[in-house]
Amino acid sequence: MDWTLRLKTVQSILVMSREQSARIASANKALTFRTVPPVFVLQAIQPDHNYTELPFSNRDEAILAAEHMVRAVKLCGGQASFTPVEDTPSRSLHSRSLPLLLQKLRQAKLVGAI
Repeated sequence: MDWTLRLKTVQSILVMSREQSARIASANKALTFRTVPPVFVLQAIQPDHNYTELPFSNRDEAILAAEHMVRAVKLCGGQASFTPVEDTPSRSLHSRSLPLLLQKLRQAKLVGAI
């Protein structure tokens, strides 16, 4: 599957569990979702309310990638905010997480946008 994400137009970035993402997207709020092993998603939300999800196996990695993506959006002239939806510890930008973000962006074919 190919998709494109224009970083300049990203309005907000969320990090949440895949289960929570599925609950929010589900029309039937009575359904329960469970992901084993746990998966966390970074959602980049566009002005038209469409979003792109990048999966992570670790919540801290998703948070670090989100912080770097906010920085990338700002470098592209956009203005994005970051919100960890779950009770997630706030982390500062770490240079060790940049290779992880670049790997995810390459897999998603976004590296040319940065």
